[in-house]
Amino acid sequence: MKQAVHSMIVRHRAKWVGGFSLVELMVAMAIGLVLLSVVGAIFLSSRSSFLTSDQRGRVNESSRLVHDVLSAMVRQAGYVDIANNTSGTAIIFQDVAPPPVQAVFGCSNGRADFGNGAWACTANTVVAGELPSDSIAVSYQAQQATAAVQGSSLTTFAGGIAGDCNGNNPGIANAGPATAPPSGIPVAINEFYVGRGVVTTQAGQSVRIPELYCLGNGARATAQPIAQGVEQLRAFYYVTGGPVGAFSVSRRVNAAGVAADEWGKVEAVDICVLMQSPSTAGGIGIVGGTPYTDCDGNAQTSTDNRLRKATWYSFNLRNRTNTNSVVVRP
Repeated sequence: MKQAVHSMIVRHRAKWVGGFSLVELMVAMAIGLVLLSVVGAIFLSSRSSFLTSDQRGRVNESSRLVHDVLSAMVRQAGYVDIANNTSGTAIIFQDVAPPPVQAVFGCSNGRADFGNGAWACTANTVVAGELPSDSIAVSYQAQQATAAVQGSSLTTFAGGIAGDCNGNNPGIANAGPATAPPSGIPVAINEFYVGRGVVTTQAGQSVRIPELYCLGNGARATAQPIAQGVEQLRAFYYVTGGPVGAFSVSRRVNAAGVAADEWGKVEAVDICVLMQSPSTAGGIGIVGGTPYTDCDGNAQTSTDNRLRKATWYSFNLRNRTNTNSVVVRP
């Protein structure tokens, strides 16, 4: 009897030591695969959300940079220092150089041309895949008109003081194309535009990265990039249609709707910039592309899966005036 019981225990122990059956092993593997799939899906979703959030933050950061630069420049447009001039030489903003310098000037789908005796526009080149874009130029007195100016708050250019948008001295004549802003004058002229067809090298490959550029009259031949990821710029101008005051009437038009003699009547500017994220959103891809709305209100779809955001800014021209500044004498 004891021997029979002992044999039964040995048999059961041998069966237990033998491990899982094939069915048990397959069930365990199936459960493990399901768990791995769930964990992997959660990881990929979290990674995609993180990357998308990071790219969205970069777009917003670049948008704030563009706002700060354009805000500082546009709100300075038309600035002339209030100072006495005992030499008899008037500080007249719009007559400091031929052609007469405008406080603000713009071009629809084009670049500003300063070299034809009057401010004009040259149409943008058509580049496949690039949206139509405007340019806007702003001007302000950057330093003393003459050394005889007394009581001026401006300082003769030195060490980056009172320069153009790139920190260059507009009072020094620099070589440049005929269409570049005039140089050798005490007024800074800065033209902002989106570079077209600009190709750069990144990670050993040639890529097109849209950028906002500024061409200042302190270095007429060299425009400098201000911010990356700016794909489109649009500008609209509020032009007063009557006397300045409570009863003045304004109309909102693009640069093509502003007559040559109306640029001195611009009282505010709306600017839209379309920003592009530096990398793809999430890195996974969206079937059919990423939808967005450009500065013209048109629905677009990007095939590169980058985030895009159109942002509008409004600026009042604090120094707007319909008349030239004049000499103030004691």
